Amino acid sequence: MPRIPSLVLLVIAGCTPVDTDVSGRRSPLDADTTEPRTGPTAPDHEEPDLPDLELDPLTVVINEVMALNDSTYTLADGSRPDWVELGNNGNAPVDLSHVALEDGNGNRWQGEGTLDAGARLLLTSDDLGFALDATDDTLTLFGYTDVIDEVEWEGLERDVSIARTPDLSDVMVRTAWPTPGLVNEATASPTLDAATEHIFITERVHRIDFTLTNQQFDTLNSRDEDWAQAEMRFDDLDYEVIGLRLKGSASFDTMDGKPAFKVDMNKGVPGTRIKSLKGFNLHNGNVLDPTRARDHISYSFARAGGIMAPRVGWAEVFVNENYFGIYMIIEQHDDVMIEHAYPGTGETGVMLEPNENRSGGGGWGNDFGTGDLASSVDYEEGEVPPNPEIMAALSIADDLVSLAATDANVEALWEVVDQHNLLTYMAWESIISHTDGYKAPNNWRIFIHPVDKKVHLVPAGAEWTWDNNPSPLSWGGNLADWCLDNQGCRRLYGERTLEMVDLVEDMELQDEFFTVSEMLAPIIALDPRSRHSTSTVNNAKASTYDNIYEYPRDVRSDICDDMPSLAGCSR
Repeated sequence: MPRIPSLVLLVIAGCTPVDTDVSGRRSPLDADTTEPRTGPTAPDHEEPDLPDLELDPLTVVINEVMALNDSTYTLADGSRPDWVELGNNGNAPVDLSHVALEDGNGNRWQGEGTLDAGARLLLTSDDLGFALDATDDTLTLFGYTDVIDEVEWEGLERDVSIARTPDLSDVMVRTAWPTPGLVNEATASPTLDAATEHIFITERVHRIDFTLTNQQFDTLNSRDEDWAQAEMRFDDLDYEVIGLRLKGSASFDTMDGKPAFKVDMNKGVPGTRIKSLKGFNLHNGNVLDPTRARDHISYSFARAGGIMAPRVGWAEVFVNENYFGIYMIIEQHDDVMIEHAYPGTGETGVMLEPNENRSGGGGWGNDFGTGDLASSVDYEEGEVPPNPEIMAALSIADDLVSLAATDANVEALWEVVDQHNLLTYMAWESIISHTDGYKAPNNWRIFIHPVDKKVHLVPAGAEWTWDNNPSPLSWGGNLADWCLDNQGCRRLYGERTLEMVDLVEDMELQDEFFTVSEMLAPIIALDPRSRHSTSTVNNAKASTYDNIYEYPRDVRSDICDDMPSLAGCSR
């Protein structure tokens, strides 16, 4: 018979150990007492020293997030997916197999491979297996089973990222200067508007290349202003298909000259944008602005006064590698422009362009006081069909201007027309001597705000400015002329005009013109298709510079001669 060990300890998973005596037989427990059994004392037992299990530190962070990518990162197939950038802010490589990324809906990406110290890993939504929601979402980074980083947002703007600023730091901010796969900027962008930060830049001239087939070129080169499809490269951004057509009236030209262009980003692939823009205009400056800078200073002045106006940039344009010279990039009057000026109204605000011919034929654009303005404007932007309550404001204003400019009618006008806008618009056109604007009237727009349902005048065609002596008390536009017929409205206009005169100096508008025109001068000099001689350009620069100083003073003089009791006329 084999020898039995003196002690056998049985541990069975899920069971309680059973006491045994030295003979190996079971020892019954006394069920009637809680007293412990007595017996031989077991020797002291010490737990063995086990080595501590230390996990490698996971120094991975979410370095940048882009949830609405219009033009920040493009794949080989031309798509522009959402993306996330992970970064290693440690001093050693990290095993990404221990890292996972999860969105607010529980979609999960599991890491693999190694991320070196200081390195970045760019993951598109294709890599992640899920897209991000710009409206409301969360990204959680897990290391082993712990949360090691998290980012959440609401209403993330187009082409705006959430980035560690500076790179791999502890501070995450929104910025319109995204850097997918690259070192983040040291500071965030001044604004969160991608178009402002990338396209409408005062100190930069862009390069735009259009590529067309022979058939596309022939379609484009038409006085019918037919849309053609083309490839476009805007600086380093490539678009396989965009819409392109010629535009203009007095400035119209065909492809053997220097044509003006209109670009529509959606003519090829619906929903395409460039830095939040659906499209833009390229003005050639052929007729009215040899300096190529008047649009910029005039619209900047308008916006500083508090009225909606297009933003302006510049580009050298090439078509099939042929150089077409310098152009002004002019923002188009659409919902993007509305949203920039009045956040939250881009989808519901109404933008209208008065027809170029009055009903009955002939003449300049349609106008207030004709009785048919609401039915004879071109509907450029807004809900379709338009909200009747919004359009009613235009009809009421139209009817009021057909009546006498009594105090009661002026008060009624302020119920449907934004007072600050009208007075500021009139002051703006007077000071810059907008010969081709509402003073004609020719180039202008109407915006109706969807909340207060009031009519606003919007500038357009500001090339022909700072070029003719101003006449602040003479108007071709019926609404402005009607206001001047009422002494109360006339006085309000005078007061606002004097404030806008001071704004010219406060903005240092003359210095701004000098800076921009000097930047553009060498490019203009090399423009092979410009209609303007060197002497014409130089004379226009000199006269514009002088007039930015003189015109506000001339306007002040005319206003104060007419209304000497105004407070601003005492100096």
